[in-house]
Amino acid sequence: MKPLQLLLLLGTFVLTCVILPPMAFGQAVVGPSWATKLVFYNASNTDVACMTVIQSAGGINQQDGCPTNSVNALQAYDLTAGTGPTPLVQFEKPQEGWFTIKRGHQVQIVSTGLSPATHAPTYCISGVMFGFGQVGDSCADYGSTTTDFPNTTPGPKFNQPANPPIRLPNGSTGCEVTLNLPGTNNGKPAAGVTTNESIDITCLAGANCTIIGQLIPPSGGPYWSTNVGVGGGGVLYFKSPVTFQNSWVNVQLPGSGGCDDNCVDPKTGLARMGVFPYGCSQCNEFPDIKPQCGTRSTAPHGNYASQYCGAKNGLPWNNGCGFNRSPLTAGLAGNPGVQKFGGTFLVTYMGPLSPPAGSCK
Repeated sequence: MKPLQLLLLLGTFVLTCVILPPMAFGQAVVGPSWATKLVFYNASNTDVACMTVIQSAGGINQQDGCPTNSVNALQAYDLTAGTGPTPLVQFEKPQEGWFTIKRGHQVQIVSTGLSPATHAPTYCISGVMFGFGQVGDSCADYGSTTTDFPNTTPGPKFNQPANPPIRLPNGSTGCEVTLNLPGTNNGKPAAGVTTNESIDITCLAGANCTIIGQLIPPSGGPYWSTNVGVGGGGVLYFKSPVTFQNSWVNVQLPGSGGCDDNCVDPKTGLARMGVFPYGCSQCNEFPDIKPQCGTRSTAPHGNYASQYCGAKNGLPWNNGCGFNRSPLTAGLAGNPGVQKFGGTFLVTYMGPLSPPAGSCK
């Protein structure tokens, strides 16, 4: 094993042992063994609202049971308190909603979508963005915001847009999830569309918090993979739990500096596994053709930088910013049209994040 690859895996082991909670729940996780479980853990010292946005547009290639039009298809189970299912609170649009994760609690999100052909649950979550304390793709606002966030305090203004808006000097962190794709449309094989699972942490709009992802595969697979570059051993497959996390972004107006710590991990000298750097709508594209933020002319502050270091981490274009895996089987006896994945994706919210002083020198 190459030295850098060993260092990467050793860091993953230490992070797992020191920071992440044991996978012990107040009640059993929901769903069969072949379905991947999505669990959130709040390791901060305050409760946090998790904004959920269904980004998938649906259409003729919409796979069976994957919610696209409403968060009503998603339910929250507080595994620590042993309560659930609880519907998400819809906010402004049918595709937007939120749930609260109390400090020290684990919450599982479960899709209730059914296959229209078999009427069986697929547990599919496709193209969903999660953000903590903000919408996961909100750009730096410099005093104003273009993305509303709900008032989560019970009272007359509950679930109304927060006023004044939440300030985001360095944008927001998101977690993008596609799990349990059945690979079918109306019970028939979906030709020409992806059937793989994919997850990532995205800082394409900046970073307002630290998120740690932990992928826990079933003992017999399938296993998650990502590209860590030539220096780390290329494409790696993880047969044991693997962790990854984002870092800070210092968003500044053009000519004022600014920098992004999400391209290269200084501990390993390698690209940060599973993380989209600031301004990368495509992984490691520099300059990005259509960056999420920047080059706006909103008064009174004008334009600001849209990208800092998109492709300077040694990875090829469109590689390394996320994890993917193929299903172990193309269906199960008694439940046709359901692919087998399994295991758990644990998302840990660590709390607010700001760039350190002098970070861009």
